[in-house]
Amino acid sequence: MVWVTYGLIAPIGGPSYIAAMNRHFPYGAEFAIGGCDNRAVRRKAPVYVCPKCKQARCEWAVKHPKNPKSPDILAGRPGP
Repeated sequence: MVWVTYGLIAPIGGPSYIAAMNRHFPYGAEFAIGGCDNRAVRRKAPVYVCPKCKQARCEWAVKHPKNPKSPDILAGRPGP
């Protein structure tokens, strides 16, 4: 279970990270997006995280250290 993030989400990492995520590790991140609902109540949601995708995501971060998303991935911080 992960916390649901609400609001307009602008993924750190830009187009190169989004393209890599969609192609190489679509189930590798631990987050849930709740849309533009601005509820005061925080919720959790079940999220499937593929172990192979999670590993591929870490390998991508090591190969792309200058991408702004790489430090978050290598530190184990969740998020889009």
